[in-house]
Amino acid sequence: MTGHDSVRLSALAFSEERPMWELASPIVAVSARRTCAEVDVMPDESSGVVVVDGERIGRLSRRRLEQKVQTRWGLWRPRARTPVGRLADWDVPVHRSSLSLAAAVEAVLSRPGDRRYEELLLRGPNGDWRLLQAGAVLEALAVSMARRASQDELTGLLNRSAFFEHLHELALSLTGTGRRLAVVFIELDRLKQVNDQLGHNVGDALLVSVARRIRATAHPGDLLARLGGDEFVVAMTVPAGTDSDAHALLHRISGRFLSVLRQPDPGLDSRAGSTASMGAAVSGHNSGASAVETLLQEADLAMYGAKQAGGDRVVVAGPPQIFEDLQPQPVEGRLSRSMHRALAENELVLHYQPILELVSGRITAVEALIRWQHPSDGLLGADRVLAAATVDNALMEMDLWVLRTALKQLRVWIDLLGERAPDWMNVNLSTDTLAHPDLANEVLAAVAESGVPIGRLRLELPETTTLDLAEGAPEQLQVLLAAGAQLSLDDVGAGTSSLRHLATLPVAEMKIDQSFIGRMQVEERARAVVEMLTNLAGGLSITVTAEGVEAVEQLRQLIDLGVDHVQGYFIAPPAPAAVTEAVLTAQQLGVEPSLLTTGIARTFFLPD
Repeated sequence: MTGHDSVRLSALAFSEERPMWELASPIVAVSARRTCAEVDVMPDESSGVVVVDGERIGRLSRRRLEQKVQTRWGLWRPRARTPVGRLADWDVPVHRSSLSLAAAVEAVLSRPGDRRYEELLLRGPNGDWRLLQAGAVLEALAVSMARRASQDELTGLLNRSAFFEHLHELALSLTGTGRRLAVVFIELDRLKQVNDQLGHNVGDALLVSVARRIRATAHPGDLLARLGGDEFVVAMTVPAGTDSDAHALLHRISGRFLSVLRQPDPGLDSRAGSTASMGAAVSGHNSGASAVETLLQEADLAMYGAKQAGGDRVVVAGPPQIFEDLQPQPVEGRLSRSMHRALAENELVLHYQPILELVSGRITAVEALIRWQHPSDGLLGADRVLAAATVDNALMEMDLWVLRTALKQLRVWIDLLGERAPDWMNVNLSTDTLAHPDLANEVLAAVAESGVPIGRLRLELPETTTLDLAEGAPEQLQVLLAAGAQLSLDDVGAGTSSLRHLATLPVAEMKIDQSFIGRMQVEERARAVVEMLTNLAGGLSITVTAEGVEAVEQLRQLIDLGVDHVQGYFIAPPAPAAVTEAVLTAQQLGVEPSLLTTGIARTFFLPD
């Protein structure tokens, strides 16, 4: 793809209703009565010509034209005087120049397999013609997916995952510049009341209004995101200065956001206003990535302090004692125990979620998911565990614990259940662990210790690693692949990686991000994305697993689309080993017979 194409695709990503006409290349139209020789002497058109015969529209490719006109030595054939109408392909659908991306994807995927990747013919309002390559449609869809995956659909701001990715990049870019990183957490004080009293439509309008006002108040270059619900965040850089100078500046900046949100929006119901509680923090003079987690915790805790103090105010994080004054109890993301201690005292546990193969109706794999049985906070989910491991620089230690524990459990199931044991154990690896120079030795040692054949291990790679691995897996992964381990690419579509990298990344399984599965019932585009990914994976001999299946209608659509495997709460929730073992023994997962297509061996029941 040329640089000009890249610019056009990037522009398309921010305007999905923009027609595909601008991605198509011009093609000449000729009368069906023109001879092959006459057409052949026209300016070279690598795509051939459009053939017009009254109301009929056909196409003659350059390759077919040259086959009829010239011999291999460049001499004219006798058939060179044949009218092009006799040689044209008249079975060519014609689309309007206003063809949208969604319609283009549907047009590509609805064609027979042997013609799926042929060009689309577009007709302009002035009678001009263009050809749209199927590859350009898929590229545009990939860009659109990346944009949607990084953008909050309601407000248009960055979403949580994209914000944290960009924030770490911003922090790294500040190294050696003398500037400091600052964040402002913003939480509305009255969204719940607005939703309860006026309805969620009005609440959504309030969120859109808040996002618009935050965007108008922020400076160019600031990172703006909606983290979810009524939580927003702004990240920026500030001059080095002294701590007191930085705190004073941050207080003024936060005050501007507070002031603009206090003002009523004339476009909203007069009862739909809301003030906000804000917490702000600025990093130390070392603004590298290692300082980001601490900075976020400080801002989050400061916001909680503003909320506890009655809301409609800003609290700027200062010395550590401010945290004790504002919030003595543990809060989200701030745990009283370290990950190292949790590992040492055996507080971590694994839950397992089955992955069902639709063709056979069998559980072919399980994914190991970490939990923390915290002595005071109860059972904590993976997000809390990962956050603590990141802060404590314990990600690899945690990943290896998960790997060893999961493989030992698979060994138990193999011995106990025989053929009913899962074929693969899926284990997640963080990017920190993937980059470790001793990764291969650690994994091979864990496999040898468990006695499980290495071919039954699938290492799940975060989707964000795709770009790093696209030009060939790092040496450590190459060693593991050579030994027989399999790779699974997680959350495909959730990040900004291009789909083309699936062709070069040696993965055995591709897991479609649950955000697309969840939207299939209400968004044709989401369904088209799932279908496109499924077809693409099939062409690359990659197994497809749909994540986050939570409803019967989603399962029906996935079966219709030919998805290989499904995973989600509708199939079976993550559960302790003993519960999962019972499910493996029964192989009864709650799927009714009518959902399973012809050729599926097993049938299941649908719970009430």
